[in-house]
Amino acid sequence: MQTVSFWFWTAAIGMGLGSALFAWMGASGSAEHKGSYISSFFITLIAGTMYLTLALGQGAVTVDEGRVVFYARYLTWTLTTPLLLLGLAAVAFAGDLRRNVPLLAGLIGADVYMILTGLIGELSNFPIKYIWFSISSIAFLVILWLIWGPLQAEARQHPRWNALWQRLAIGLTVLWIGYPIVWLLGPAGSALLDPAGQNFGFVSLDLLAKVGWGWLLLSGLEDISRADTRSGGEGLPVRKESAAERL
Repeated sequence: MQTVSFWFWTAAIGMGLGSALFAWMGASGSAEHKGSYISSFFITLIAGTMYLTLALGQGAVTVDEGRVVFYARYLTWTLTTPLLLLGLAAVAFAGDLRRNVPLLAGLIGADVYMILTGLIGELSNFPIKYIWFSISSIAFLVILWLIWGPLQAEARQHPRWNALWQRLAIGLTVLWIGYPIVWLLGPAGSALLDPAGQNFGFVSLDLLAKVGWGWLLLSGLEDISRADTRSGGEGLPVRKESAAERL
C-alpha cells in the first residue's frame, strides 16, 4: 500500500498547487469570469482534501472479499464533476447559465446518478457489480448525448465562445471515458491492474480533468475577454448596471 499512498500524496500536492494557481489567476482575472475562477479553485481544493484524507488512511472501506474501496473518491466526484459540467455549460451559454436551466438539471442529475451507481457497483461483488456498472455507463452515455447534442447546439449560437467550448468538450469527454476504463481494469472489475495501478490511473485522470482542464477553461475565458475588449465588448453578455453604479 506504500505505492498507493505515494499516489495519494502526489495528487494532494498537485491539487493544492492547482488551487494556488487558480487563486493567483483569479486575483488578476476579469471580473465577469470570477465565478469560473472560484469554481475551479474549489474543484481542486475539494479534490486535494479528498486525496489528503486517503493519504492519511481514511475514506476507505474493505468489502467482504478483502478488496479496499476508496469511497471518498466517489464523494469528491459527486461534488466536483457537477462544477466541471457547469463550467462547460457556462461557455456554451456565453456566460449566462440561466439560458437553459432544464438542460443543466439533466446534466447534473445524470452525473450524480452515474457516480452513485458506480459506487454501488464497486461495493458489490460479482456478478451484481456489472449490473451497476452497466447502469452507471448508461447514465454516462446520457451525459455525452446532452453534451454533444443540446449543449453543443447552444455553443454554436455563440461563435466567439464556440471554439473554446469545442476544446473543453473534447478534453472532458476523452478524460471522462478514461474513468470507466480504469474502473474495469482495476480490482473492482477484471483486476488486470493492482490497487497501485488503478490509483495511478485515477490520479492522472483527476489531475488532468481538474487542474489541466481548469487552466484551459480560465485561460480561454481570458482570451475571450481580451478579444472582446479589442472589439469593443461585442459577444460578451450584457451586464446590468447596479443602482450604486448609476449614482
